Amino acid sequence: MKKIIYYNAFTEDLFTWDNDLENGNDRKLLINANSHWIRKVVTEEGAIGAIIDRFQRYVLNDKDSIVEKIEPHFNSDMSEISFSRTYRGNIAEGIKISRGEESNFIWSVFYTLLETIIEQRSDDYEDSEYRDLEYIFIDDPISSLDDRRIIDIALNFYFQKLMINIFWKSSKMILHLVII
Repeated sequence: MKKIIYYNAFTEDLFTWDNDLENGNDRKLLINANSHWIRKVVTEEGAIGAIIDRFQRYVLNDKDSIVEKIEPHFNSDMSEISFSRTYRGNIAEGIKISRGEESNFIWSVFYTLLETIIEQRSDDYEDSEYRDLEYIFIDDPISSLDDRRIIDIALNFYFQKLMINIFWKSSKMILHLVII
């Protein structure tokens, strides 16, 4: 069982781009095949919707806007994600998103993992895959966000910390957050 889960530059490196250099129109973000936790999170029922919703809140001024939208699309075996952008009714498929948008997408996947851990540990602590988890290290998930979104993440962490305190009172679990 894992005792430590972390988010840092290495976590972001578990995702790599296939830029379709031959044709230049089928760009996709690949998920490292050896990354058990990422595959597990994206295959959980409802997790993809949570990932997409969180991602859109972080990168769009209005996630429900009909003027602008960035949509991640997972393939059937959850090994790759393509992106489309809609702007004023025009749709561009297979786009490469910016580095900041990519970081926000990967952060959205990780944050969904945190929610899954809290839910599992609160439901049935003894049977939880994460019952031995002691540390969550988070190193700079927000350097590419604007001020409003930084506040959103800070509030999310505050509520997650409340959930951790409620469900893990007897645990030695520590949430370590480094924001530079």
